[in-house]
This record gives sequence, structure tokens and C-alpha cells, in this order.
Amino acid sequence: MMMNHYRNSNGDDLHYYRLFFSFYQLTKYAVEHYKIIKKHVLLVDTKNGSYILKRYSTKNALLLQIALSKYLSKKNIIIPFKAFPDGQFFIEENGYWGIMPYIEGTPLNFKHLKDQQEGLNQLHLFHKETLSMCFSIQTPRFSLFSYWKKRYETFQESIYSVNMEMRLKAIADELLRWGKFALQRLPLYYLKQLEQKACFEHQWVHGDVASHNFLRIKDQSVLLLDCDLLAEAPIEYDYLQYLNRIMPYYKWKIPALNKLENNEIQSLLEKAWFYLALIYPTDLYREWNRYFRCKERQSPLFIQDMEMKFYMRYSTIMELMNEYRKFDEVNGWCFLNKDT
Repeated sequence: MMMNHYRNSNGDDLHYYRLFFSFYQLTKYAVEHYKIIKKHVLLVDTKNGSYILKRYSTKNALLLQIALSKYLSKKNIIIPFKAFPDGQFFIEENGYWGIMPYIEGTPLNFKHLKDQQEGLNQLHLFHKETLSMCFSIQTPRFSLFSYWKKRYETFQESIYSVNMEMRLKAIADELLRWGKFALQRLPLYYLKQLEQKACFEHQWVHGDVASHNFLRIKDQSVLLLDCDLLAEAPIEYDYLQYLNRIMPYYKWKIPALNKLENNEIQSLLEKAWFYLALIYPTDLYREWNRYFRCKERQSPLFIQDMEMKFYMRYSTIMELMNEYRKFDEVNGWCFLNKDT
């Protein structure tokens, strides 16, 4: 069995060799070359074609993806996991590995309105086809407020544990203020009802609608990738995340979103909680928290990018916060969430 040679200090090469041996036993396809896309995602080339091998830490996580693949088979929505020739769906080797065909394509570029719209169309199709989908295995659920509160607290702890330049500390403090402002005012009862309704109706969210998870293939159709964050939750949460991804291309000018042809987004634009959700800087918290986890933090380009993203939305966030302050003054402060 020929393959390119790979070593690393963690000894993962041994696990890969065992994996490829099991792969050969199941398929009779010898791995001639492999590429590590991520530590848990491998592209393998054989004389019989190319495949993606993807590892999950638990069997249940992979079984959920397999169940989704079976449910959406022949729908041309995702790249599905396939069974090995003997009918088995996974290889157990330092985790659980599933297999899917490798399909060439180009990720969407959210800089272009055409790609934004095509991504929305595919997301809408995903929501439509998965509505009422039920599985016999345990499925994850999602609470927006709990998730955002945890992300806020992680960011808060991080900025107090590192030394920052004065101008960056000022930006970090302002981001904390935005997050606290939104968390204190999010309508918890309404969101809980929304989440309960989603579970009752079996609504499903993709959970990671970044542009690189939308692949335009040869026939110009678009496929969704990486459904690892699949959960029963309101589909509005996918659209909220999608808008957070494309807002920088509109310089955070909310009226520009009206050019998007999508009923769910147009409905969101009529809901007060959506604007509070825009105030919460989830994308900036995510990027900063990832940065703080890195051992080497000397990255001027990252800092420059974060500053640019902060100032790009600053005036819009100030306008939204001022509108909510007027509401607070008229209605009193008794409705604020006190645990943030």
C-alpha cells in the first residue's frame, strides 16, 4: 500500500497508517497519496477515485451525520457520507471515521451579491427539506442566550488575563459593553418559546454558515458542507449568523439588506430582537477568543483587521443602542435581564 510519508510530533502518522490499512481492508482501495486538510479531515487518493475521510470523537456524532445523509440522499443539498462496500459506515481508529466522495468545487464568495443569494437559496432548501426530520438517536439542541452568554464571559475573562495596549483595551471594553447591552435586553421568554416551537416542529439549523461551507460545483449548483453543528433550533438563528457573515460587505448598513430575496430575512428585519442580536458582536468575540487561545499573539494584521471591523460597525451599533435606550426610558428598566 503506497502513500506519501507524513510525520508529526504527536504520533498521528501511526493512527493514519492504521486507518489506511482498515480502509484498504474494507474497500480494497490502496491509498496512494493523502493530504491533511485538518487534523480530523483527510483527502485520500486511490486508483478508484478520491475520498474524504472525516473523524468524529464520538460514535453518536458520526451516526447523526450518517442519518442526515440518508435523509437527504438524492436531494443534492449536501455531500453525504457513504457506506463502505460491506455496508459499514465507519472505521474506528482513534475516533470514528466516516467516508464521503471528494467533489471539486469553489467556495462561495460573500463579497458578491450573486453568491450571497445562492447561499441563501441553498440554506432555505436545507431548512425546507429537513423540516420535521426525526432521528432515533440523541440530537443536539441549541439555546442562543446560553451560548452567547458563555462566549461573552470567555471574552471577558480573556481580556482581563492578558496585557493589552491602551487603544485595544478601549475597544475590548466597548465590545463588552455592546455584549452586555444586548444580553440584558434579549427577550428570553420569546426566545425560549421560539426554541421550544423549533423542537416541537423539528426545525434544523446548519450552525456554521460561513462562505467556505457553500461549494459551487461543476454544474454550477451549490452544496452545503460541514454539518457538524447540526441542531434542533429556530431557523432564524442560521439567517442571523448568515447576516453577520455578509454585513461587512455592506459596511454594516442595515437598509442594504433589503436587496436580498429571502422571506425569512425580510421577516427578521421586522423583529425587534433581531436588532438587539446585531448589537451583540458574536463574530468579534469568536475571533478574539480564538486569538487569545493562541500561544503566539504577535499578529499586527489580525489586530488591524479587528480594529477595522470594529470601527466599520460602530456608528450603526450606536444608532441601535440609542433607539433601545429611548425604549428603556419610556418603559422603565424592570425588563432587563439581571444575570448578565
